[in-house]
Amino acid sequence: MNRIFISVNYGTTDIIRNWHRSIGDLFKHDKVIIIDNFYSLEERENIKKLSKELKFVLIESENIGYGNGLNKAFKYLQEENLNLDNYIVFAGNLDILYKNLNISFVNGKNVYVPFALEIKRNRNPFLTIFQKHFLKLHLFSIKSNSLFVFKLVIVIIKLAGFIPSKIWALHGSLFIFNASILNHGNIFNENSFLYSEELEFASFVEHIANSKFIDCDVVYEHIGHVSTSSVIASLDDFYKVWKPSFNNWLLRWKD
Repeated sequence: MNRIFISVNYGTTDIIRNWHRSIGDLFKHDKVIIIDNFYSLEERENIKKLSKELKFVLIESENIGYGNGLNKAFKYLQEENLNLDNYIVFAGNLDILYKNLNISFVNGKNVYVPFALEIKRNRNPFLTIFQKHFLKLHLFSIKSNSLFVFKLVIVIIKLAGFIPSKIWALHGSLFIFNASILNHGNIFNENSFLYSEELEFASFVEHIANSKFIDCDVVYEHIGHVSTSSVIASLDDFYKVWKPSFNNWLLRWKD
């Protein structure tokens, strides 16, 4: 089983060394790819130097967002004419540290469920199938344009997570999946961004025949939200940016 590690850079070269170091020893056919979502000329030069030093594939891009940045790497893999059936993809944030990368590769179109550690809490599953049915409550917060309604809906969805149900969506800081899934096209939509990537990924996987979630022993620590912390200064800002992306997901998948 060959591994592909993908991440998106946006002014975060200072944490790439730790991310790269946490991967550990690379095998002969492993690949490390970083997409640079343009932040500044200085940052572009920094990551170019780092790519030569650490010997990872650098894909230069304009600022197209997290999901679309990953799509750019996925397209690169498809153009490389690899036998994707033999690869497993680790696609996630740079602000994560791998603690355990043990994984049993299973043939097919599979998604693996890692332990997403934030402080002491496991963030996976991000959403269950039961919780998914409550996502439409966000229509009320969108129509009301009310932060109070938005927070109330979030509380309801979180409470629904205590009811046992199968996994539907994983935490967006890391997606692990058999690369054969990429044969079905781009995972993310160009209008998807800011925490709707989890919904996009889940919907994409859900509509692929014979795909399933498999528990694995991978553990990683999510150390911070570096890509959005400088952009989203308040819940109000977050809400304004999140709404069009969530609405796009609703329209696309009609779930």
